[in-house]
Amino acid sequence: MKVHSDHLAQLMAAELKPYSSFQDDMNAMAALKRNAAALLGEAQSSGEVRAYMKEGFCCAFVSILKKKPAHFDTVLESLNVHVLPGDEAALAWTQEQLLKLSIDEALLQTLALSGLHVSLLPTLAQRGIGVDAVGLIADTQTSLTQIMQHVSLWESFEKHGLECVPMQVVHVDAIVALRRRTYRDLPEYCWFGAQESHLLQYGQRMKAAAKSEHLWWVLLDKGGVVGNFGGEMVLEDPLWGPRSSVEVLFAPQYRGKRLMKTAYRWMLEGLSEKKIPTYLGTTAQMPVMKLGRLTGRQMFRIQLHSRAEFEKEHFQIYLP
Repeated sequence: MKVHSDHLAQLMAAELKPYSSFQDDMNAMAALKRNAAALLGEAQSSGEVRAYMKEGFCCAFVSILKKKPAHFDTVLESLNVHVLPGDEAALAWTQEQLLKLSIDEALLQTLALSGLHVSLLPTLAQRGIGVDAVGLIADTQTSLTQIMQHVSLWESFEKHGLECVPMQVVHVDAIVALRRRTYRDLPEYCWFGAQESHLLQYGQRMKAAAKSEHLWWVLLDKGGVVGNFGGEMVLEDPLWGPRSSVEVLFAPQYRGKRLMKTAYRWMLEGLSEKKIPTYLGTTAQMPVMKLGRLTGRQMFRIQLHSRAEFEKEHFQIYLP
């Protein structure tokens, strides 16, 4: 039986339902159907698609497609893997398909995998695809309560000679430059973060955000940008409802000075004031993962690629 976008959307929904922030309504299903139709359209026309069907339901799905995403500088192979949670037969089929899959070793392979499928990591490792980062999600108010209860000593920005101000357009070029240096030099940050295509789009988004109501701050040392933190608010995400991304970036001389917790407190208080109930982000940074455990963040996604810098043990806070 040929897989249809409705089948794939139902499977995607099954992977999201265990997370309490998932909206699980008609709008969410409509968005998942659009995503599934776009994925199938691309993969069926110029890639490879495999599906495990049972009684008219898609229980597992694997696809691979060569593509050049708009914000990347290079062509890559995009893998997509979805498995019905708790279906051992579907899991076994998926493992078999991953081992059979034809991969172009000259290209980078990427995959965003549901956080429910940790058991697939050894099979993916056999194909040279390792963990790059974990996607974390949490309830804003729960995290704010936890961080206020468990952190007793707060480092102030002022103690380190820093001024913290809301981001303005005039700051964005320096933020982009800091991002370029950081993402180029440190493997804890996403592999494409220093690519010029990505930085161009990021700068455009930040300048647009600075001209409207936003939740971004910059750290200034004698007027120069040495850090920024905040997130992009989405008031009507069909999958998660009102939510925001979060990220923190410090210049090297301000890392390891206990400022991360302070930045997260600022972000969480800001999200709470703006009544944004959910926040999410992707990280490979040990301090962020440790803080994530403290503040109740769940791993809902695992980012992988074929040139991963870390062994699985680097992520042991979230990956057993």
